[in-house]
Amino acid sequence: VEFASEHIAIEKKRGLKKSLGLAEDSILISYIAELNTNKNHQFLLRNWKQIKQKNPKLELLLIGAGVKERELKELVKNKQLSGIHFLGYRRDVATLLQITDIVALLSYREGLPKSIMEAMVAEIPCIVTNTRGLRDLIRHNENGFVIDHGNDEKLVEAFTLLGQSQELREEMGVHAKELVQPFL
Repeated sequence: VEFASEHIAIEKKRGLKKSLGLAEDSILISYIAELNTNKNHQFLLRNWKQIKQKNPKLELLLIGAGVKERELKELVKNKQLSGIHFLGYRRDVATLLQITDIVALLSYREGLPKSIMEAMVAEIPCIVTNTRGLRDLIRHNENGFVIDHGNDEKLVEAFTLLGQSQELREEMGVHAKELVQPFL
């Protein structure tokens, strides 16, 4: 029975990836945030080419809508960035987390971000900026990586490490679920 339910889950994930136009072996990064200046999508986008060169299987799902949508889409087009998918506002984030390997949130300001807590419950490692709220949830090198604002080198390194190692993602994911418990 366990094998059958695991097989169904794998098939469901395959179908969801296919419906989004993603390769079955892609490694998915979800960035769940309103598209605005504070959420700092630019930090990841300006480093995306280098991240993607180090691991071509990485794909970025930008989940959310907002005032910066047109500007971010133009940036992606002008810089010829590949593997970036604008999904807009979604009501099925919990389902999207089922196919997500890494969650990113690189905000300048945060409270206690629901998207990061949801990722932690789902055992997904996170890459966040050294911002109050984010660093309260993510412990560097335990359940993800905490990156100083503007440290392009460390950002690329974090995505490269997690992108290359499913074992590291799983290990950090387990820690994430443990560490979020006091906040639930």
